[in-house]
Amino acid sequence: MDDEVPHNQRSGEGILPILGCLVNLPPEIRTNFENLQLFGYWVGSGHPNMQVLMEPIVDDMINAFTKGVTVKMKDQVFTSKAAVAFNDSDMRLKELIQNHSGSTSFSGCDKCYIIAKTVRYASGGTARKFVISDITSLPEKRTAESWANDVSAVTKLKKEMFSELSLTHTYPEIVNHAEYSRLNSKGIKGPSVFDKLPYVDISKFCLTQPMHCIFEK
Repeated sequence: MDDEVPHNQRSGEGILPILGCLVNLPPEIRTNFENLQLFGYWVGSGHPNMQVLMEPIVDDMINAFTKGVTVKMKDQVFTSKAAVAFNDSDMRLKELIQNHSGSTSFSGCDKCYIIAKTVRYASGGTARKFVISDITSLPEKRTAESWANDVSAVTKLKKEMFSELSLTHTYPEIVNHAEYSRLNSKGIKGPSVFDKLPYVDISKFCLTQPMHCIFEK
């Protein structure tokens, strides 16, 4: 997934392309322009709802994995199937894809259960700081099982709050309700659309910011 590109300097809107590459191609050519695949794109300001945007694309990915494409060449029939290896995007998009509360929350790490501390600056601002003081006692790692448990926990919390708020609020008011939107279980805000892919472990599926931290020149 690429960075959002401004398409109009005055409108404040941008284009977010969703790109893919074939990892079985040699590394030196797999990201050449002619070898990239455009799965879709989004035009607008801010960030899209990635769960909604990616759903039809994920459905196509399911079909590519379960059914594949069958080609007949002379007297032989070949069926080719495909699976998604990983997601590479910037940090904010990664959080939206995972449905994770993000690095500014107390449970901001998507790889482990470290708890952040709040740091206050002399200027009055605050930030989250993740401290590992003893490398022999590392935080518990997130796993596919623990991620699924957190999804179940926050789903239950949201159902309970939805029932309570529905007595006095409309549906749009509930989904935009500040307290409802902040609900999470150890940083997990709900299921990810990529959970529909049977082979994806969402705790490992999204890479840790390689686009800017490693590959950017």
